[in-house]
Amino acid sequence: MKIGIDFDNTLVNTYEVTKERLDRYLPGNNLHSYHDLDPVEEQKFFDKYYLEILENVTLYPYAKEALEELRKMGCTLVLVTARGIYSQESGKPTLKVLQKFGIEFDEYYWGNPIKGHVCKDNHIDLMIDDLQSVCEEVSSKGVKVLNFGETSDRFAYALNWKEVVEYVKKGL
Repeated sequence: MKIGIDFDNTLVNTYEVTKERLDRYLPGNNLHSYHDLDPVEEQKFFDKYYLEILENVTLYPYAKEALEELRKMGCTLVLVTARGIYSQESGKPTLKVLQKFGIEFDEYYWGNPIKGHVCKDNHIDLMIDDLQSVCEEVSSKGVKVLNFGETSDRFAYALNWKEVVEYVKKGL
């Protein structure tokens, strides 16, 4: 089975470090996410903090072990990420983070906020992503999806990496 895996808020917890930098950028804000900024402020925020955010993410519990287990089960692991849409320089720090965590993928696809075509064109059997909008778009291309980190009535979901492994085992 060829499995596509998103990076931010699927493999690593980007939300926490982004929120910390957002609070530093706009002290006292009531914003939940950088998505709540207007486009001009969002670009200013990323110009200032993007590389720092990339380098300070934390790996979700059991993620590394889950990837190792999936590989032992014969799965091909593919990173499919939107990283790279804000900065062409995001690949190097992302690879550095993966290296720090001891994680390798068989294939890498950068700068892809619209992931359905990447999954279909590269024969990915299952895409794991935290965003329901991405799950919707990918499933519209006929690719199975697993929504990570939250429940869903529209898609299969896993709340953690142990549940990801169990889901894949059932599908093999």
